[in-house]
Amino acid sequence: MRGFESLDAVCDWIGRQQASTLLIYAEARRAELVPRLPLTSILPPRDSEFQATTVPAARHCRGATAAGA
Repeated sequence: MRGFESLDAVCDWIGRQQASTLLIYAEARRAELVPRLPLTSILPPRDSEFQATTVPAARHCRGATAAGA
């Protein structure tokens, strides 16, 4: 498991992965993530502060700045 300080750091890391990635995120950050990544929740709705999605290998976030730099 790995944590990140910024969405750009998440996007940069995801873009370098050679296998699909499980992304676990705070539900409160969903609105920030939706414009950058396609989020298909894999957990049923429930009273939780977290949600998860899978991201295909080498998927780049929309609007990423300097990814890979």
